Amino acid sequence: LGELADVDVSPLKGAVIRGLLAPISEENVTLVNASLIAEQRGMKITERKGHYDGIYKDLIRIHLTTSTGKTSISATVGHDGPHIAEINEFWVDISPGQGHLLICENLDRPGMIGRIGTFLGEKDLNISFMRVGREKVRGRALMVLGLDDELTPELLEAIGRIPNIFTARTAKL
Repeated sequence: LGELADVDVSPLKGAVIRGLLAPISEENVTLVNASLIAEQRGMKITERKGHYDGIYKDLIRIHLTTSTGKTSISATVGHDGPHIAEINEFWVDISPGQGHLLICENLDRPGMIGRIGTFLGEKDLNISFMRVGREKVRGRALMVLGLDDELTPELLEAIGRIPNIFTARTAKL
């Protein structure tokens, strides 16, 4: 979206498809063959370009629909490099390369940030940064926490059981 809509984004499209397929494919997925492998696997890839009136000059938005649900992510390039600007329609600002991420969708209520911080502190897990995006005051929100260490599946499951946490996921950028 934005000025980027006038540029050939084929390499970027190939990189996104490769990023999705490489971890689950037995084939060597490259920028050159990514679209072909996606097509062979029955994936439907749609590319749209257009005008953008938001706060960013350019924005790349990816929508992914699978049997487990929908995910969207938007990214841009700022003065200091690439930034993830949006996750699942929640506006955040995350610079890739900031370690292990804990991504929690939750109800925006007083004490939610404290509950997560206390839980992680009790497990000796250090938070390096936090970003919060929300729909509206006391609505749904998204907490993204940078962690110095990776969460175990058991700890992630325990976080998911904290009251008013809808989903808890991890990512490594």
